[in-house]
Amino acid sequence: MKKNYKIASFVDPKKDAQHYLDRYNKEPKYKEWFHRNYPNLTIEEAIGLESAKTKKLKFSDNKKIIITVMCIFVIASASLFSFNLWYYENVELKPYKEFFSQEFDPTIDRIILVGTSHTARLNATYIEEKLTSTGTKFEVYNLSSANFNPEEVFPHVDEIISMHPKLVVIGIGYFDFEVIIPFFRTTSAEQTTTPRLLPNPIDLSYFIEEKTETAEFNQFLTVLNNPKLNALNFIQTSLGEKVIGERAAALMLNPGYLNEKYNMPFLVFYQRDFKIASDKQLQWQNNENRFLGYDEEILRKRILSLEKLLSKFKEQDIEVVIFTTPHHIHYLDTISSSDKERFLEIISGIATEKKIPLHYFHERYKNAPIFSNGSHVAFHERGLIYSDDMIKVIKQELGL
Repeated sequence: MKKNYKIASFVDPKKDAQHYLDRYNKEPKYKEWFHRNYPNLTIEEAIGLESAKTKKLKFSDNKKIIITVMCIFVIASASLFSFNLWYYENVELKPYKEFFSQEFDPTIDRIILVGTSHTARLNATYIEEKLTSTGTKFEVYNLSSANFNPEEVFPHVDEIISMHPKLVVIGIGYFDFEVIIPFFRTTSAEQTTTPRLLPNPIDLSYFIEEKTETAEFNQFLTVLNNPKLNALNFIQTSLGEKVIGERAAALMLNPGYLNEKYNMPFLVFYQRDFKIASDKQLQWQNNENRFLGYDEEILRKRILSLEKLLSKFKEQDIEVVIFTTPHHIHYLDTISSSDKERFLEIISGIATEKKIPLHYFHERYKNAPIFSNGSHVAFHERGLIYSDDMIKVIKQELGL
């Protein structure tokens, strides 16, 4: 706040303040007179101006504030960086460290499935049981996780090689090269990242037309009259609280088996992943999760990582297979013909150059009722057709 100084009695309000400053600075007797009569004031304060001393003090105070704010910012940034580093090392990398620290018997034929959450829908335990029933002991591990694209897989390539795999199966989909929109997606052409906490009227019509379960429909309607509950649900969904534990997931994935082996160490299971979505629900979901196009920088990096990954496996005489991950027709319809062609050109070009078998799954089940959403086959009995077809690919590649 600006301080108001009381003007001294000798000051003539008709005269400019500069008149008194000039006399003070140029006339020694006037300066002496001023200090003798007004010992507690500066000339600036006497004529109603801020003194140089006050300005200096204010500047000094402001400087201290700026330095303090900068120090707080630096400390906060360093703390955040340290926390992120700690979290990455001790939380995100923990399942990888624990898994790869095991000793793997090199005499057992081992098959590794790698990719994002689209590849994660392959049931490793089911595939292992079916392959082992042919008379040869197999171990099958699905090392896929939500964002385990080629760029994320490559740092773990030596660890995967240490497992002594007989065959590595890599799933690649449109999502691997897609534009990244942080946290939120949108149905609009502008592709904003603003979350929508109120229901889309179009979504409501999908629910009504499909005549979904009453509980699900009522839950949707609570958005209209309970904003607090809606915000809570939004936060819970964002934080991924509806997670199924590993033991429960293992039993749900393999209801016919007594063991709890699931061989999918890096995947987080959600309740929604075990449900088959209706056609109308898939339309609604893909309004929200349409393909956003390619990010050229991501495309370049991940192609390079994929090529390095394949070369590394080939150097170790490890057989490799690539397949394109499956999607529902409603999701595929959000992808332009040119984007589809480009994706296939990239994948087929890499497979040809590296002399690696390529199997096309991206449209194989496009009209089949086996999806939990437009780009993910459900963890469901119907979804086992995906694993059954992968078993055929594995048998073909291994000559079984």
